[in-house]
Amino acid sequence: MRTWPSGQPLRVALAGLLTATSALPAGAIEPPPAPSERPAGTDQVEALRLFREAKALYTAGQPREAAVAFERSFAAAASPEAAYNAALAHDKADDDPIATLMWFRRYLEIARQDTDPSYPIALARTEELRARVAELRVELPRLEEVREIRVNDQPVPMDSFPRVVLPGPVVLRFIGRAADQVVD
Repeated sequence: MRTWPSGQPLRVALAGLLTATSALPAGAIEPPPAPSERPAGTDQVEALRLFREAKALYTAGQPREAAVAFERSFAAAASPEAAYNAALAHDKADDDPIATLMWFRRYLEIARQDTDPSYPIALARTEELRARVAELRVELPRLEEVREIRVNDQPVPMDSFPRVVLPGPVVLRFIGRAADQVVD
């Protein structure tokens, strides 16, 4: 008989999982338990603790705080569930479409398209969000000649392009190696 890491038979653990998921916000998904081949490491334990904290914040009507906690869970141990729920929390807070889009994209990068029921939802929401933002791309023939790039007077690392921004005026400033090499 297969058992979970806790030693419970699979059907008992599934019943507990189904009970636990009924309390989740609509669209939220619970992270799976650690694989039975290895004991849960401290990263997974911390990620699960943070995930549960985030879920409680989300349920309590604090989506901004929940988004931060889901992000911390993802940082502790990357999982599609944490990324998806961070995106949902950002979306519910409705104040940062860029963060919502970026977290849906992280989810889509690591989720299993063929088995994850949230995948088509995330894909559709990503397309909706892409219509509300702009994406800056920078292609320079001699990158070594540029010391710094600024977007709306904020320094931006070269490896962060393409960069998603909200529609509106955008000022790009390229600063070269010499002091007089500035192009807006």
